[in-house]
Amino acid sequence: MTLFVDHADALHDLPDNCFQLIAPYGSLQGLFGVWAEQVMESVIDIVRYSGPVCTDFADLVSALNASGGMAVTAAWVDCECSEQELLSQLRRLRIRPLLCHVIGGPELIHISSFTRILDVVEAALPGAEEIVLGYGIHPNKRMTLFLLGVPI
Repeated sequence: MTLFVDHADALHDLPDNCFQLIAPYGSLQGLFGVWAEQVMESVIDIVRYSGPVCTDFADLVSALNASGGMAVTAAWVDCECSEQELLSQLRRLRIRPLLCHVIGGPELIHISSFTRILDVVEAALPGAEEIVLGYGIHPNKRMTLFLLGVPI
């Protein structure tokens, strides 16, 4: 698998087993490096830190394949807020989700918290009930939702 991490305007015609992650539209040029580093760290964290709902490299590839060859973007949402705030943050993203990975830490969150987050994701994003879902415990992170999706 080859993964290209690019600016929003650098769209490629990609062969099989090649995927493109693009920065969100309207993001500042000077912040691309920060975004690219964060997205690669989050992609690696999916397989590095396991949890009660594990995802692995095959799940990541499956999610990227579900893009149908379209460029994918990444977003992060802070989950330590009310359901209404979480719903509002997710609706502003304007993506068709492919992968949803909750990063919690350093301690295990109760499964009801994970379920609450997933319920809000399904309410906010069309097609979310068919995406790859995961939850990993990261020793140094706040509870965050990492999403990969196709911009709409």
